[in-house]
Amino acid sequence: MKTGFFTLFLCLFLINCGQGSGKVPIQKSKNTSIINSKPNFSGPIVLLGDGLSLGKGSSSKESSLEGCLQRLTNETIVNIAEEAEDSRSIFKKLNQLILLKPSAIIISLGLNDALLNLNKNSLFSDEETIQNLREIYRRIRPTGALMVHLGIQPPYPGMERMRKIQDLAQREGVLYIRQIMKGLWNQSAFMYDLFYPNNEGYKILCTRLRADMKKHYNF
Repeated sequence: MKTGFFTLFLCLFLINCGQGSGKVPIQKSKNTSIINSKPNFSGPIVLLGDGLSLGKGSSSKESSLEGCLQRLTNETIVNIAEEAEDSRSIFKKLNQLILLKPSAIIISLGLNDALLNLNKNSLFSDEETIQNLREIYRRIRPTGALMVHLGIQPPYPGMERMRKIQDLAQREGVLYIRQIMKGLWNQSAFMYDLFYPNNEGYKILCTRLRADMKKHYNF
């Protein structure tokens, strides 16, 4: 992220920051019809997308979602995420993804689109994000893999497209894990920075991911 973006969101953090306490609730998916639910073949689980899938903010691979998934299944976990990935750049990964013959794909996309749009020299509209994601879902759907989108809604200006992503994912039969980071934002006990969890935060994400995935994937 560019320095200007970090400064902007540091200010937003200081404005929004609160010191909450208590248990963080598990969020339940509201998806009703999931395509490729309970895939009946073996194949790797692939992490695709940006820093959340990559595990930014965790101190080790074992503390990230990758490590979480590895503890839940005997399937191979393949992480092809990149911190700066957005819904434009991700297309270069799709052929690699398809060749892996995954049984499940964990997707984290949309945040970097929104951040890029804050730079007037790099416009990235909500409509383009939705169009790109629709094509991504439809290109990987024929693999038969369960598609899972990690839903986040950062409490900062310029993040309105995240709600539109939720609507799209649910229409496309993607298992959308609604607000997987609800209750973590601006909580130093759970967050590495403004956007990414720390080890404790990833533990909560792991619990939520498993709670929703186990209804559609045979761990």
